[in-house]
Amino acid sequence: MDKKPIHRDELDQSLGADPQAYARRTGRDELEKRFSEASKRLPRDGGAIDPTILEDRNCPLCGEIESHHRHGSYGFSIQACGICGFEFIRPILSPAFAHTEAGKAWHAALSVDHLAFITREFYRRCAALRFEFELQHLLRHVPDAAPPEHFIEIGASVGIGLTVARDYGLTPVGIEPDAEAFALAKQTGAEVHHAFFPMPGLQQDHFDIAMSLDVLEHIAEPVEFLLEIRKLLKPGGLVGIQVPNAAALITRIEGYTNQIYNGLIHVNYFDPKSLDQMAEVAGLEKVHTFTFLSELGKCRSYDPNLIASLLKASHPHLDPFQALHQDWINDEGLGYKVFGIYRRPQTQ
Repeated sequence: MDKKPIHRDELDQSLGADPQAYARRTGRDELEKRFSEASKRLPRDGGAIDPTILEDRNCPLCGEIESHHRHGSYGFSIQACGICGFEFIRPILSPAFAHTEAGKAWHAALSVDHLAFITREFYRRCAALRFEFELQHLLRHVPDAAPPEHFIEIGASVGIGLTVARDYGLTPVGIEPDAEAFALAKQTGAEVHHAFFPMPGLQQDHFDIAMSLDVLEHIAEPVEFLLEIRKLLKPGGLVGIQVPNAAALITRIEGYTNQIYNGLIHVNYFDPKSLDQMAEVAGLEKVHTFTFLSELGKCRSYDPNLIASLLKASHPHLDPFQALHQDWINDEGLGYKVFGIYRRPQTQ
């Protein structure tokens, strides 16, 4: 199917040069205020989050028990693994809390705030462009002799990706746990299941392509999540995983004040290397991993000497007066989003 190739520069251009304008047009600035309010609504014990609604966990990448506190976020502790250095929230909200009346009310309020953000027309246009860009990259790695047909998106949200996949001749299936987002996704006419993943009844060894965008950072057991996706793929099938990049240039500049370090909803903090490692542990073969969304507009608002000092260890020959360019940022793995393409081995 002939489609105009989308260049990653178009994604940067879709956001505009003014980061404050983007925040206003998407409602991101208001959403951050709502997160702060949501944190205050959690049950408290002496000012801290009530420990009875929390659950401990080991490093989700290597399983190590030992970790140390790096920073606080909305009352949660961002920890770094004592062995592999992977950053994650510990402890996290207990799954049991979500089934209590207080937990249901808390999650419902947070869901309403998030839905108001993702249903804004400007956000939907940007999201559709990003999804198509990533799907195009996936399809480049499909053998010409085996055109794909069956597609599944885990975390289908309001159905933007399902619509794009169908436009590319795929038969889409979606899974979405949020009731309001699910209802909107159903309006696309695609097969959509209102469920958490993994869900029973899905046909294994069936799908040519799977995608899960901005989901893995929310998952308490990400390796198990990827293992379940692998089961759904045909041997040789492809999966595309998108996550925020903790090693992005803008993340390095802003540190733990950057919005990816949101302990309320993000419990894992990936970079290209750790995402590849996670996929490998889950038995998936790396095909291609890259970053996009340079956040150049935001980066340029900071002191170039600060940027040079932050990059000195990894880029010792960088000229501090070199003009930043979005291609350089993305080529160096410093874009704000990581997209990893992985294959289920033919022998599994």
